[in-house]
Order: sequence, then C-alpha cells, then structure tokens
Amino acid sequence: MDTQFKPTRLIGPEDIKVGQYVTVAHETVELLRYDNSVPTQPVLETMSVQVRHCGAGWPMKVAAVSQPYVLVTDPRGRSFSVDLRRYRLARLPRKFGKAAFARIKSNPTP
Repeated sequence: MDTQFKPTRLIGPEDIKVGQYVTVAHETVELLRYDNSVPTQPVLETMSVQVRHCGAGWPMKVAAVSQPYVLVTDPRGRSFSVDLRRYRLARLPRKFGKAAFARIKSNPTP
C-alpha cells in the first residue's frame, strides 16, 4: 500500500470548494490590551494573536461555501460552520482526506 501523501497547504478563502478536504491550521484570537504607561492617557486597544487551534489536523469535508462561512462535515457526520474571519484553513490532499475519513468512521466513538 502506498502511504506517500502530498503536503498540506494553506488555502485562501476564495479557493475553498465544495468536496475538498480541509483542516483548521490556526485561529485568530482578539485580546484587549490596557496600556497605562502614560498615566494621563491610558490606552485600551485590541491585539490579534494567531494560535494553534485544538482541532488542528482534524479532517473535515467542505459541504457548502457562503463567504465568509464554510459548512463542513467531520468523519463522524457532525456538521458545523467555520467563520473564515477567525479560522485559517489548510487543504488536505484528497487521498489523505479519504483515508482519514475511512479510518475515523470505522473507529467507535468514545
């Protein structure tokens, strides 16, 4: 059995298509930052930070696209919406996606 897979690539929102296998690459989180280094002019601002999402690597299949939202299905049949303003997706190779879906489906849910 050939186990060589192509590498995973980040995908732009405009390139997401129904039927593709994807995974969350990272999540953008906005944090409030309070700067009181100048006591007479304290500043409250937001900072955007990219973090690795806890579901990074979990395969999903694109069911529908309506920018900035993507409806995805996971291997266990659960569907949910991903907001592309918050999450960056990576395209999984088709061969890998099919193999991952088959293996995960065959394992009983804990």
